[in-house]
Amino acid sequence: MERIVLSEEVRQQIYFQCQEAVQSLDLQYAGVDVLIERGTDIPYIIEVNGQGDHVYQDMFAHNSIYIQQIKNIKRDITMQIDELPAGEQTQNPDLDMNQVVGTHDILMLCFDTLRYDVSKGGRSGGKNTGTEQSRRRMGKRHAPGNFTYPSHFAIFAGFLPSPAEPHSLRSRKWLFFPVQAGTGRIPPAGSYPFTEATFVQSLANVGYETICIGGVNFFSKRNELGRVFPGYFTKSYWLPTFGCTAPDSTEKQIDFALKKLENYPEDKRIFMYINFSAIHYPNCHYVEGKMKDDKGITRCRAAICRQSAYPVYFRPFRSGEIRW
Repeated sequence: MERIVLSEEVRQQIYFQCQEAVQSLDLQYAGVDVLIERGTDIPYIIEVNGQGDHVYQDMFAHNSIYIQQIKNIKRDITMQIDELPAGEQTQNPDLDMNQVVGTHDILMLCFDTLRYDVSKGGRSGGKNTGTEQSRRRMGKRHAPGNFTYPSHFAIFAGFLPSPAEPHSLRSRKWLFFPVQAGTGRIPPAGSYPFTEATFVQSLANVGYETICIGGVNFFSKRNELGRVFPGYFTKSYWLPTFGCTAPDSTEKQIDFALKKLENYPEDKRIFMYINFSAIHYPNCHYVEGKMKDDKGITRCRAAICRQSAYPVYFRPFRSGEIRW
């Protein structure tokens, strides 16, 4: 760096000009920026920074500077919360996820393409789909997208299926609360807040092994589109026997999941997501003699066939035979 050599006369001129500038602004301490004209060495004051002095004096007077800063902070927080219509979160989840995350394994199951009307009240050959217990616990929901791909973008971001009746975002029971999604900065009590793009990635960041067992093509990893959702997880798997055209896909997926879980120690927390493809079309292979799908009866029979088998597959998860 080149050193500027100034005469004693110029230095004295700078000193007195700075002193005059500070006094004229009623300051005791200030930072002064001086411009020296090339060739003539004439000094010009271009800025006087007295913020520190103002703050120091104000602290012993009205303290108006800090008071205004606090008001600005409160205003900014209010603006962030009010990205939603005015008000506060009115519902809390039935389960406190902050007590779950870090202490429990989490299992998330998606029955791809299972329609509420078919599962709740559909009949074929005089049979109802599902068990009586599962139908009593089922509620009518709207998915956050109109098919698998957009729905899962929203689901993994915390926007789980919500009641079908009109409602506001503030009245949802958030299990996972996306802090940076315009839903407000203060999560409702019991919701697990996260700042990552997905709650899956958030769970991984707090020590979970996140496992995806795919079913439909969006989880197949056979192309770029099929790698998007599996990419959210630390481990992801798909086999042709898990796909829509395999009549025993559910059994294969569950068997695969159980074998994978055997590889983890008891103290390793697991989040596992399984996308069941069995009810997704084609469904004709569940009905003897059927060569192609029809408009309704095949889907209903597929639901009966698959759901009647699900309790057998899930028994290890409920009985304590494995970590769940």
